[in-house]
Amino acid sequence: MSQVLEYFKLVSSIPRGSGHEKLISNAMIKFARNHKLEVRRDKANNVYIYKPAMGGMWDSEPIILQGHLDMVWEKDKDTEFDFLTNGINLEVEGDFISAKGTTLGADNGVAIAYMMAILADKTLLHPRLCCVMTTEEETGMGGAASLVPEYIEGKILINLDTDNEGEFLVSCAGGARCEITADISYVNVDADEIGFNIRVGGLLGGHSGAEIHKERGNANIIMAQILDVLIDEFDIGIATIDGGTKDNVITRECDAIISIKEADRERLFKRITELESNIYSTFKSHDGGVLISILPCEITKKIVNKRQIVDILLLSPNGIIEMSQEISGLVQTSLNMGVVDTTDDKVSVIFAVRSSKESSKQLIIKKLSNIARVLNINFKCYSEYPAWEYNEKSKIRDRAVQLYREMYKIEPDEEGPEIKAIHAGLECGFLTEKIPDVDIIAFGPNVYDIHTPKERMSISSFERVYEFLVKLLAKTEVKIEN
Repeated sequence: MSQVLEYFKLVSSIPRGSGHEKLISNAMIKFARNHKLEVRRDKANNVYIYKPAMGGMWDSEPIILQGHLDMVWEKDKDTEFDFLTNGINLEVEGDFISAKGTTLGADNGVAIAYMMAILADKTLLHPRLCCVMTTEEETGMGGAASLVPEYIEGKILINLDTDNEGEFLVSCAGGARCEITADISYVNVDADEIGFNIRVGGLLGGHSGAEIHKERGNANIIMAQILDVLIDEFDIGIATIDGGTKDNVITRECDAIISIKEADRERLFKRITELESNIYSTFKSHDGGVLISILPCEITKKIVNKRQIVDILLLSPNGIIEMSQEISGLVQTSLNMGVVDTTDDKVSVIFAVRSSKESSKQLIIKKLSNIARVLNINFKCYSEYPAWEYNEKSKIRDRAVQLYREMYKIEPDEEGPEIKAIHAGLECGFLTEKIPDVDIIAFGPNVYDIHTPKERMSISSFERVYEFLVKLLAKTEVKIEN
């Protein structure tokens, strides 16, 4: 086994779940001191380790290497394992390293192992290094948000938190969570009214960043369309609307409990069948499992301001808002109505806003705020994180591409590597905010089924990408301007 893989095994032996990074943070401090390297730690347990330039690159700009210390703790149902006290039980089969019944933690143990190997090796050629190891990435990027800019040296940054060899990330979306809340009041249903539970289901759903471009059906939006028709054509009441549990997931199911005159029962069933047919036609090519069911249920009260509630759902934008003009095929801005929740006194609608342009993100937030203002209801925005905007003139990207083509022996008429932007959040967004004018690229080895007990990493890919990183550091020479 190579030395860098030994460092990965060492990192894996230390418990390091999100919010429980003190042990791994302590280990990095000890590692730095054992190697007589300058080290700092901030209040969020982020660690900063500095290594002097090697091989005569003393007058080159420092380079920042960055990854996160924490990992996702997940295990199989039949696996007995205490993440708080035990390191990961590793196993190797062929080219793959994995864990026994738990997540592996290659996300992002890879980055920590790479940095440790480089920091410990005195034979390498590179400028001064600033290795930044962050905490709580998996639970909201709290560590990156708490970084101390004065502790970070350099304007060139290599992020090591990706999972596909041969793919260079150059941009990511920023985002926010927005919530519109309407107060509600109830009246009792009439004696001649009966209750029904309408359910929209059978949809594929998916991650609101990774799969929003597939334009899958959102059960909350479909329910709003159904209720809008029923309000116009019937004397219905609405008791509850509930769909989704997470703002960043495209909603697969939504339920609404309604009341209607018993005399309109058959006409309602017929209209629901017609609506299901129309909705199926809309989504049959890309989300063809949509189903609308209606079943009798108990109902005692109905919302007075039902039209206002349905208007919130109908007036709010959803899905792709705009595509990037700089990167072909990239969703630039999107909005996902992830949660509709009815309680005793209010209905809350929670959205995930994403954009690779800060101005576009703020425009969507403003539109949602204005909808709430027009409807005279409450609005709040929280959990904002910044975008990593595409840099048309990136020296580190150009050098990485050139080196990759040389090292992987790509012919002039062949394509590669893949330059990619993602419609999801990365710590790089916070880093652009902390380090003005920073030049960033992100890459990593092949890791599969991240965040699950099936997570596994290709050992050969892990070692190739490390070799590539070492060579890139040796070639990234930017003279310090006096």
